[in-house]
Amino acid sequence: MKRSQEEWDALFKKRIELLPPEDFLVEYQSLLKRPRVLDLACGDGRNAFYLAELGFQISAVDFSEVALNKINARSNSNIRTILGDLSKPEIIETLDSFDSIIINHFIPPREIFLHLLTKLNRGGHLLFTAFREDLEMSDLLSSCKGNISFLEAEAVVDKLYSNSWGEFRGLIFKKR
Repeated sequence: MKRSQEEWDALFKKRIELLPPEDFLVEYQSLLKRPRVLDLACGDGRNAFYLAELGFQISAVDFSEVALNKINARSNSNIRTILGDLSKPEIIETLDSFDSIIINHFIPPREIFLHLLTKLNRGGHLLFTAFREDLEMSDLLSSCKGNISFLEAEAVVDKLYSNSWGEFRGLIFKKR
């Protein structure tokens, strides 16, 4: 179910504690290329804060001003927030290039995703997680062909995992 900006704002207003970082990210963060990471659809920053504490420089993008205000209130000099609607190509055009990109529980439109790949440096990594059923209904993975390849065979990451929230698929790609 896709939520509106107002619904996300309401959720972030209610949330007091920061959720822990995504399990898949914690397990595979060592594969991310440093130092500059784009956290797309960052919410209130659970993954951004985790990576910033590890020394990454984070640009955190979300369309919820409430969520970004929460990040700014926690103030971490390694995190820069950017307010933007990720369904519109204009936001991608304003971004710098990055060594790694993380997308957690957001499936961008195909054209946005392909444009986003131009912001990932050569050899850069894209870490992507989503509810398994949402990802299976999307054409996103087929849109990757020819633009991104999986990591070398011994390092391929395409993992199903679950927790109390549901069943997920985590993927890591490396840009050629």
